[in-house]
Amino acid sequence: MKYKTKSLILLILICSVSCFAQKKNSGKIAKQVASEIKDGVYFSFESLKNNLPDLLPEDLFKSYYDSTFSLWQWSNSTNLYYIDKNAKKQSLSRDSIWGFSEDGTPYICLNSRFHKIQTVGSISLFNESYPMVRDPLSPVMTDAKATSIDRILDFENGTIANYSLEYFSIILSRDPDLYAEFNAIKKEKTKRKKTYSYLEKYNNRHPMFPIGTITK
Repeated sequence: MKYKTKSLILLILICSVSCFAQKKNSGKIAKQVASEIKDGVYFSFESLKNNLPDLLPEDLFKSYYDSTFSLWQWSNSTNLYYIDKNAKKQSLSRDSIWGFSEDGTPYICLNSRFHKIQTVGSISLFNESYPMVRDPLSPVMTDAKATSIDRILDFENGTIANYSLEYFSIILSRDPDLYAEFNAIKKEKTKRKKTYSYLEKYNNRHPMFPIGTITK
């Protein structure tokens, strides 16, 4: 009888440990990251956030002479075309596009120009730049200055702002532990140097697309 009682207790302990381990592992799985953005054209930030392109690469049309082309080549064409569901060619204005993704790398459209997002994550970074423009109508050939500014894209709500320590701190405050750790750095110069490392920590802890949210 004692033997049976001991066996029953041992069985209960094994089941309890197994259930606990499953719950613990399921928590870990929920935090895994699936961050690749699907290739295609996105009309809005909401489409990108849902990882559902409005136009796929095979929907795009460049010209009768281009049998193969990249999305980047398509985006830099003078006129943008796609093939609709009725197999008809349709034109597309740049201003109607939020951006596109090619090989998992997103490009955002601002002022009719596509800008590559270099750091992709819940906190994304890109450089909004415009080349030097020569005015052909000017009596004196002068070059307008090229402009370039570092920008930050908040993937939670689609807000775009200048990349600054102040704005970064606002986003980081959503993670109390990281925020407290970051604010414990007293020297502003040191804080600025460590900004990118904390950006990476935040992105790792807060994935763009948590497991189970991506549709194939």
